[in-house]
Amino acid sequence: MIQLVTARSGIGCRIDAHRLIERLWIGSAPSRDKDLGACGFDAVVLCAEEYQPRGAFGSATAVHAGFDDGEMDTRTAQVASGAAEEVVRRWRRGERVLVTCMAGRNRSGLVSALALRRIGGVTGRQALRHVQMMRPTALTNPNFANFLATLGA
Repeated sequence: MIQLVTARSGIGCRIDAHRLIERLWIGSAPSRDKDLGACGFDAVVLCAEEYQPRGAFGSATAVHAGFDDGEMDTRTAQVASGAAEEVVRRWRRGERVLVTCMAGRNRSGLVSALALRRIGGVTGRQALRHVQMMRPTALTNPNFANFLATLGA
């Protein structure tokens, strides 16, 4: 867990998350009663298929993009890519975005890395390494890591 102190409210907020770049964070599933808006987030992207609560997280907008943490199949690629596009749209509008899955490792790592590719014009391998550097437990699923490693800028 890390302590976040937001510029907006000055409120301390305990949450399991790591900053990847300005306004983009990766973390584990927040509790349903957590007011992520008060924590300084404008949106939370929920990537865990099994964790898609409705009407939660205070004033932060929940983006529902659940998929399985297993094979890198066509459905996974489509959902993860769509979620990454939504992250990029919100990030470019100046929003602070938290990308989550249950443990904050693979599904959130995949979506975050895909978003970083689009934001920074980097290769999949560079995005993979950056996510792993900022959150050392991320992207241990070899299917997701191998998929990212094949993507150019």
